[in-house]
Amino acid sequence: MAAIARTEERRLITSLFIDVVGSTELTVQLGSERLKAALDQAFTALREIIEAEGGTVEKYIGDAIYALFGAPVAHHDDPERALRAAAGARAWAASRPTSEFSFGVRVGLETGEAIVDLAAAADTKQQMSVGAVVNTAARLQQRADPGQVLVGPIAHDATADIATFTSLGTAELKGLGGLEVWSLDEIHGTGSRRRLPFVGRQAELELLGLAQRRAATRSVLALVTGPPGQGKTRLVDEFLGSWAGVRVLVARCRPGGEIGALAPLRQLLLGDRPASALEDVVAEAIPEPDRARVVDALAHSTGIHSSPSLAGVGKDERADEILNAWRRFLRGLAAKGPVAFWVEDLHWAAPEVVGLVDRLSLAGEPVLVIATARPEFAEAAGIRPSGDRFFIDLGALEPEAARALASSAGREDDGAIERASGNPLFIVELARARDPAGELPLTLQGALGARLDELEVADRALLAHCAVIGETFAPADAALLAGRDAGAGLALSRLADWQYLDPVDGSYRFHHSLLRDVAYGRLLLADRMRLHARYAREGGVADVEVRAYHWWAALGGPEAEWVWRGDEGLAAMRREAHAAHLAAGRRQAVLFATDRAAELLDRAYALADDDRGRAEAKHALGDAYAQDIHGDESWQAYQDARRHYAAAGSTPAELYIGALKVHLRIGSFRRLPSAEDVAAIAAEGQRAARATGDPGILARMLVYSAFRDMDPGSEAADPEMLAEALRLAERSDPVTQREILGWEAENHARAMRIDAALAVLDRMEALPGETTEFDKMEHLRGRSLIALRQGALADLSALAERLWTMSRRTGPHLRTHAEVYTSQLAFARGDWETVARLASETQGLIRSSPTTAFCVSAGITLANGAVVQARAGRADEARALVRQLETITYEKVVPAALKAMGLAFTGDRVEIDTTPRNVTTRLPYLTLAAVATRRHDEALALAGQLEADAGGGARFYAALAQAVREEVDRDRNGTVPTHALLHELGYSGWSDALSARA
Repeated sequence: MAAIARTEERRLITSLFIDVVGSTELTVQLGSERLKAALDQAFTALREIIEAEGGTVEKYIGDAIYALFGAPVAHHDDPERALRAAAGARAWAASRPTSEFSFGVRVGLETGEAIVDLAAAADTKQQMSVGAVVNTAARLQQRADPGQVLVGPIAHDATADIATFTSLGTAELKGLGGLEVWSLDEIHGTGSRRRLPFVGRQAELELLGLAQRRAATRSVLALVTGPPGQGKTRLVDEFLGSWAGVRVLVARCRPGGEIGALAPLRQLLLGDRPASALEDVVAEAIPEPDRARVVDALAHSTGIHSSPSLAGVGKDERADEILNAWRRFLRGLAAKGPVAFWVEDLHWAAPEVVGLVDRLSLAGEPVLVIATARPEFAEAAGIRPSGDRFFIDLGALEPEAARALASSAGREDDGAIERASGNPLFIVELARARDPAGELPLTLQGALGARLDELEVADRALLAHCAVIGETFAPADAALLAGRDAGAGLALSRLADWQYLDPVDGSYRFHHSLLRDVAYGRLLLADRMRLHARYAREGGVADVEVRAYHWWAALGGPEAEWVWRGDEGLAAMRREAHAAHLAAGRRQAVLFATDRAAELLDRAYALADDDRGRAEAKHALGDAYAQDIHGDESWQAYQDARRHYAAAGSTPAELYIGALKVHLRIGSFRRLPSAEDVAAIAAEGQRAARATGDPGILARMLVYSAFRDMDPGSEAADPEMLAEALRLAERSDPVTQREILGWEAENHARAMRIDAALAVLDRMEALPGETTEFDKMEHLRGRSLIALRQGALADLSALAERLWTMSRRTGPHLRTHAEVYTSQLAFARGDWETVARLASETQGLIRSSPTTAFCVSAGITLANGAVVQARAGRADEARALVRQLETITYEKVVPAALKAMGLAFTGDRVEIDTTPRNVTTRLPYLTLAAVATRRHDEALALAGQLEADAGGGARFYAALAQAVREEVDRDRNGTVPTHALLHELGYSGWSDALSARA
């Protein structure tokens, strides 16, 4: 693919049409020759007026002149110049002596984007510009009356500070539709520009200083907002430069996929070091043996690699573990000195980046998080100010500071500084320009465009080609796109000397991101797309997400059809683009960035040229939604993939396994798939799995066909399917065996066959191969639950101790998964001091983790503590613990039972639902509430359910049911209860609680 060598550019121009009125009538009066001479004089005078304002006359059309401002050389105030030329033409016509020929003018002008042929501009001046703005200005001129200047909406807005207008409302322009039109009244000179709210920089530095002092003991956010060019970066840089000994972790966010969505997090973590340095970076903050766990979570959160351990836990637990890893990393760094995060242009960041920055600013670690963003960011992101969240709205520079900045940049001009409204970038760019003409730009694009036009054409083209790569680029990539193997390095160095670029670690970065935007915007659309394609194919882009971004910029959107029409290489490029989007989408799905994965995979679908490619995109989309528990979307994507695979000739068995797995998560659906659809998927899937001859695939297909859902209280599995799956698993690898045995243990637990479930867990533990720490925790939790229900408190004690040790390295959510069994053990033994302490610690953990979602594990610990507090006469403390149950978002059946138990001894009215449900976990808590409140009928009904569930080895349930019946008999007949089975098992705490009454 050859380098692009074109002379056309997209430019912001102002088009001006001036029609000389009266020439038709004068033809009869004067004759052709005299009229021609008079018109030549008129055109000469008007041309001089136009050129005096910096405009270029492109052509004469009958009695009209067409001129444009903004090409071949742009000025920072082209709309103003065009308006002054229009007013000058009107004044010229009005001031002619009555003895001369009577000419009037009708004028139209508008500002907008056009394609400009720079070669024609330098040579013939003919056919320089093409664009809707040219047609609009022509239509306005045709509509104008003699002596009238009509102005379109963009030009009006750009010149509103120097002139007065009369609004003519909406006018219908032929071929263009309705347009707001103004008539020029008069130009009143330079005037005063509307100013932004004034904020002195010293006050802003003092606010940052206050945030710094608070961050010595806790997490603090300082959000600096302001429009482009307002000096946000300079303010933060100045502040951090004055903070002695601070360690600053810096990230720059960019739009779209230009650098990869998670690149800012990698920048924070690694700086300019490669991904291979991650362990060394973490080693500075985290000692062994916890380092590996933190490295794994940080690598996952930054997209360095996906974590199998995190993939095995729920969405909220995963987010909590990632936050915990960042917290521990920060805590380790902060122990060695002050730490600051600096995230630039946070408004460009992906939701995962914004979310993590937000959560870190609430995490409690001693760190100052500084972010810069556009003014609208905070509201759009839902970030609100508070005592430890400083919002600093950056206004105009103080006049003294503005003057000093202009002077240091090369030119001090009071008039220019005044009109700049204190915008630092405007001041600097005009101070550097050779001819600011004492006036400042009306738009930032005009200022930067004027500065670009100070360059030679080759250097300007080089910058435009670099802009395709992004804000930051390597010299080799710039040479590739510009086709300048020789001399590109020297040219880039020269542009850096002139402060168009900044050198950064062997690469270059545009001095300001908006300079890059203007340079990029000048490329013709077709040229842009071809350059993006060349970079995607030949640039050696390692990050597949960035490669996909460039392929979509090359081939996506409606323009691609005409840009690439007839190109012999299009089919091959679409295949490469499809593969890049498919790989990028799958990678984001593994990282649980579902929204971004969906966008990439939707694009992969659009780029596919056959059913196989479309099926692969939909299959990957189904997997992505399934991992993030979006049942409806996942099921639909799988169905779409199934249809395309069928059209392509064959469907992989993995598609059916994915669909059946997501179907089991019935809580993830707004509308469940029909039983007929599920049966069809299962039947097709089993045929496809048997055709593979792979016992592992067939075993997984059968086990996910055997169950109706994942609810632990749901009905048991199809015995024949489960039995066959177990036989097949014996011939498979340990990973598959462990997966199938886990479902067998689940099936026994659903049927309350506790002893059988325990035996299966023993078999799983004996299998070879490594398991993740999260898997080990889940295995211990399963054993702990079984030990609790078995009445094996000695086993529960050993298991709870192991869980407690492991939980010290986890985030708040998983910590409660472990601590609940310590609470359950203490409650069973009647260690009320430990129960109360754990409840208080859990309450504090929830309050200090406002962005963490908690489940019933935390709820059980809270409810246990509420019982202790209420029985000790501290009803308000008990109610406060119960109120924390509102933070539990997973489900409502067990929390309702916990609330009833927690309030049972406060004297409050409690709801006790004895409706038989397949959620056996709730039964002990409802039973205690019923006994404590003397709800005898409900207590006996629940005792019956406990006895029914006790047959498979749940001896605690049997002992509890016996004790409940004794307590009801005591209340009714005065019989003294013995609670013999509870005491035999060592559950003296439950015996004590059941003996109490509200």
